[in-house]
Amino acid sequence: AQQTCKECAVKFGEYYCDICHLFDKDKKQYHCQPCGICRIGPKEKYFHCTKCNLCLATDLKDNHKCVENVSRQNCPVCMEDIHTSRIEAHVLPCGHLLHK
Repeated sequence: AQQTCKECAVKFGEYYCDICHLFDKDKKQYHCQPCGICRIGPKEKYFHCTKCNLCLATDLKDNHKCVENVSRQNCPVCMEDIHTSRIEAHVLPCGHLLHK
């Protein structure tokens, strides 16, 4: 897989990740190596917390309660996977995540 066709040079997506093979419109995505997936950015507004194992907004950098591997659990309300979800998650004061 690649961003453009070798034969006709048609571009398949404004954004392309060579690791995830993700094609999309440009939403300032970036690939987070520790998460193992592409995230919507911009990258400068997020950091990866190694204990939570999750990318969080930079304003939470020294202002959140870490819950180990919190994103590797299902949302306790809708029971959907939080880590790979395209639905935004809300960080509760206790450190757990819920889909918005």
